[in-house]
Amino acid sequence: MKKPAQIIVSPLRKREFFARAIAGVLCNASYMDGAAALGLFDTVIVRAATPLRGFENMALSEHLLFGPNDFVEIEGLDRNGDIVADGNPYLREGTRGEVVSFKLCLDIAEVLVPRYPRDHHSEPEGVLCR
Repeated sequence: MKKPAQIIVSPLRKREFFARAIAGVLCNASYMDGAAALGLFDTVIVRAATPLRGFENMALSEHLLFGPNDFVEIEGLDRNGDIVADGNPYLREGTRGEVVSFKLCLDIAEVLVPRYPRDHHSEPEGVLCR
């Protein structure tokens, strides 16, 4: 994509894309030890307003899957092009010749997972009930 309007980059967890063909190349993330995705979009997808595109005017996207040993650099981003990193908008002042770089860093923060007593009858998130 020559002039993306927005770049979205995010770490991926195995259960999010496993066997979902709609995710395209992202469904391969479940076979990687640590994965992240970079998406280029021709319109701003993540915004605090009504989406700019819908059924009659679809957004174009391209995805790149990368791992913790990869270093991704992008140049030629439009000076108004937005970046969203792990769900957080990044305000940038685009300049001519700017190179934007991304690297996946694992184990930066611990995530607390709720534990339930043994008599709790709810299934954990993402598990099909039998």
